[in-house]
Amino acid sequence: GTLENTLRISRHLYKKGISAPAIRPPTVKQPRIRITVTASHTAEDIERLIKALKECKYYGEGLKQIIIHPPQPLPSREGKQKGVRSRKRKQRE
Repeated sequence: GTLENTLRISRHLYKKGISAPAIRPPTVKQPRIRITVTASHTAEDIERLIKALKECKYYGEGLKQIIIHPPQPLPSREGKQKGVRSRKRKQRE
C-alpha cells in the first residue's frame, strides 16, 4: 500500500493497544506494518489483533497481504569462543 495508508493502519492499531510500527522506505521498498507475536501473547490478544486488522479494510487500499515468517531458531552457543569472558563478568571480578 501507500505510505499514507501504512501510517494510518499503524495509528489505528496503536489506538487499539497494539504496537505495530510502520516500516518505511528506505528501510524497505514498499511500506509495511511489523507485527511481532510472542509466546506471552494470549488467545484474547490474538483475537483483538485479528479484529483490529479486519477494521483496517476501511482505510483506502486496506491490507493487501499478510506474510507470516516462521520463528527463527536461536543461535547456537557452540560458536562461542572458550576462555573469552563477557564484559559484565570481567567488571564483576
